[in-house]
Amino acid sequence: MKVMFLCCVGRPKRINGVWEDTKVGCWPIVGTAQQKKRGKRARGEWKFVKKSIDYELYKQYLIEKVLPMLRSKLPRDRSHNPDGTPKTVYLQDDGASPHKKILVDPDFLAACTAGGFHFEMRRQPAQSPDLNILDLGFFAHLQAITYHLKCDADEKELIRRVFRAWNSSKPEILNDLFLTLQSIMKCIIEQGGKNDYKFPRLHKDKLRNRGLLPQHLKCNVFEMTLLNGHITQLTEQVQREMEEKARDAEAMDAMTIIDRLEEQPCPDEMNAMTLGVDYFWPEFGDP
Repeated sequence: MKVMFLCCVGRPKRINGVWEDTKVGCWPIVGTAQQKKRGKRARGEWKFVKKSIDYELYKQYLIEKVLPMLRSKLPRDRSHNPDGTPKTVYLQDDGASPHKKILVDPDFLAACTAGGFHFEMRRQPAQSPDLNILDLGFFAHLQAITYHLKCDADEKELIRRVFRAWNSSKPEILNDLFLTLQSIMKCIIEQGGKNDYKFPRLHKDKLRNRGLLPQHLKCNVFEMTLLNGHITQLTEQVQREMEEKARDAEAMDAMTIIDRLEEQPCPDEMNAMTLGVDYFWPEFGDP
């Protein structure tokens, strides 16, 4: 028994000793239908039906569920500047196939700027699940809580269990995951963009008990030097690839022109064809 969920979370802040609730929302990807034949349910009884998420359904959930919930839950200091102009709030998805066209969808772009807000969607780097908070550990955290709850092997009960786990999850878990995310970013910098790093251990509980848990992890001079070097190399590589593509395009255009010229007869041949006579090359004489 499986049910797919769409979840949206942000990093919490601790203000005056109280953590913000930045769990934006959790929505099951299901529909409803009536039971056709008598079985575990009576005929005509309503039941949940699993749905496969495609582009249109994903866009519908973003516009009708995620963005309205963000507008209602985002603190004013996070969504707007002191002068009232909107800040840019970045959203990140995992780059799955149904998500690819959302960046240029006019309906979604219009919804991102509705109500005086400004949202922008960004892509998770390819083949990098550790750079996504949900895949990094939050889904595993919810699954660990849900596993210990009683269930009657029913989709409705499973959804109820997930909601109970969602509501019981503490903001400290999300904050710890964002710190782990920052430490992973540092590892990726040290490895030159590769993902063959050793998973970092920060011992956050010990640091929290001592009052030493940092809010952000900073890059040192060595890491910043590596990062700048990687950016320079990547920029040069992209420029070389663009130049090669431009040269290949020019070569293809030149070959196309040559092919077209070879397909067209010369003017003398065209005149001979018009007169209805056999054409021959003068330098070789009569055939």
